[in-house]
Amino acid sequence: MPRASSVLVLLLLLLVLLVPGSQSLRDAVVSTPASLPAVSVASSSSSSHQDFAAAPAAPAPARATDRGIAPPEVTAKGVYAFDLTSGTVLYEKNMDQRRPVASITKVVTALVVVNHATLDEQVSILETDLLDPSSPYTKVGLRTGDTLNVRDLLYGLLLPSGGDAANALARFVGTKLSGSTDPVAAQTAFIDEMNAYVQKLGLKDSFFTDPAGDDDQNAYSTAHDIAMLGGELMKNADLAFIVDQPLYSIASLVGEPYAGRTTNELLGQDGVVGIKTGSTEGAGASVVLARSVNGGQNIVVMAVLGSTLEYDAASNITADDRYTDAKTIFADMDTRFTWTSLDQTGDTFPGMKEELAVWGVELKDPPIMPLDIRSKDKPSYQLVLLPPTDGGKQAGSILLFAGDSQVGSVPVYQLGGASSVLQPQTQAV
Repeated sequence: MPRASSVLVLLLLLLVLLVPGSQSLRDAVVSTPASLPAVSVASSSSSSHQDFAAAPAAPAPARATDRGIAPPEVTAKGVYAFDLTSGTVLYEKNMDQRRPVASITKVVTALVVVNHATLDEQVSILETDLLDPSSPYTKVGLRTGDTLNVRDLLYGLLLPSGGDAANALARFVGTKLSGSTDPVAAQTAFIDEMNAYVQKLGLKDSFFTDPAGDDDQNAYSTAHDIAMLGGELMKNADLAFIVDQPLYSIASLVGEPYAGRTTNELLGQDGVVGIKTGSTEGAGASVVLARSVNGGQNIVVMAVLGSTLEYDAASNITADDRYTDAKTIFADMDTRFTWTSLDQTGDTFPGMKEELAVWGVELKDPPIMPLDIRSKDKPSYQLVLLPPTDGGKQAGSILLFAGDSQVGSVPVYQLGGASSVLQPQTQAV
């Protein structure tokens, strides 16, 4: 290397090491992929679900280290909210506390169904799919002998929270998984797949015992896991479209159409574009919501679990605080956070652009991330690099911090051809 170029390299390295807010790992810049939280992102000027769903499937934000701020005072026992576009955590309260989640379980049911069935496949309704007339759980009102496609049953699953739709879908997909036409064996196979699915996502604090979310002391999840699952649902364009519908009407071959409305009372308010409610005496009033923010360029997913829920002697609900709790958090969110593109954060993360250039990596479609303007904790970042790779491939991550707490991460990509992270990229002089 020419002497002038060598000197420039040393000067650039010294500059990067002295840059405020930078904590790059350079003595061992190679980390295993398993240790790196990497959130694939896509920003869009449109607020349609399809645009958000186009974001590549990505691992959840880093476990244990990712912490948001405490929400304002709410009755909910558990809260977790994160920005789906950047992976940044906004709020958390008892995020890992295991608790029943009632019909929010159907989010997992829907995700497993779309992994194993096409929307146009036909499902014949059996007697075993129906709920007992005395059951307290919600239903579509399916009729034995009717035939519906998977898409229509997903509407019945996610909007009125139909337990009968959950049973029919679980049996149909479970038969594929198990090879058995026995309804019990098929549903057992489906439940096993539900639990395998959440494990594959790295959600260690969730376990499900049926596809509908009926009360069971052995079933549980957490605010964190439910928010992550809500995010997975919003990445699927078909499911995201369904949960944004206030009403549904499903044709029947044996009677009047099945019709009704969503159980999500916040849909269409405060930017809410989905997704699912759940409530029992054990679970309290719970909901996982997707909210469009920043002019439709970002989606925040928030789980609110165990809010106050009270019944009268006739089992009518007299108090349901989940929506009040959600609105309280939304109001705080609107005054606390500002959304800033990572390619326009020179004042927030000084030196980031220069450091990326030195190491020959770049951001692709730089995400627009929330910044807490009330926080006394200075935002900072840490660049963690993988071994050299081909141009255009992921080369590491930028970890984002508020004080000492990691709040998110975004990937960086190799510029041009493969290059060593121990030989920063410079222009010859």
